[in-house]
Amino acid sequence: MSSFAIRLWYRLLRRIGTSGMAGLALLASATLLAMWAPQLQHNAAHMQQIAEATQRSFAQTSAARGQVPSTRQQLQEFSGALPLPSRTAADLMEVFAAAQRNRVTLAKGEYQLNIEPNGPVVTYTATFPVKEHYGRIKDFAADLLRSLPHAALEDLRLERSDAGSPLLDARIRITFVYRGV
Repeated sequence: MSSFAIRLWYRLLRRIGTSGMAGLALLASATLLAMWAPQLQHNAAHMQQIAEATQRSFAQTSAARGQVPSTRQQLQEFSGALPLPSRTAADLMEVFAAAQRNRVTLAKGEYQLNIEPNGPVVTYTATFPVKEHYGRIKDFAADLLRSLPHAALEDLRLERSDAGSPLLDARIRITFVYRGV
């Protein structure tokens, strides 16, 4: 800032005081807002037009399809996109391949098939006890979920038997979701 501007600032401050300066600042703010308000109103009107056009488009698309699908139809469409239960063996092979890629040992597992009569989905649950480093367990779970999108990590329990031990005792339960039969 130049010395002229500084002298002018101090002279103005002495003449009108701090409350006068605050009043000038409020006046300048009000002027800027008054100049900006039409632009905000224009933007709001434009956004409203876009929202109405989108709503009309959705209504036309729904009308072209006949109507919005019912919950039952949506559930059938969802379950229809799932793999068949005959894929269970291949999925388990992928579990063991992911374990091998991440150097995790799956010594034994408990398996349970859950079929709900007339249900839209069938679930298959596999539970594995694991004793491994945290990083390897985390990488195994992430790898598995990336390669099997119809699988869910239902339960992951981690315990450290000894505070100094680098290994964790883990229990991993994976649930596979298949199309109902």
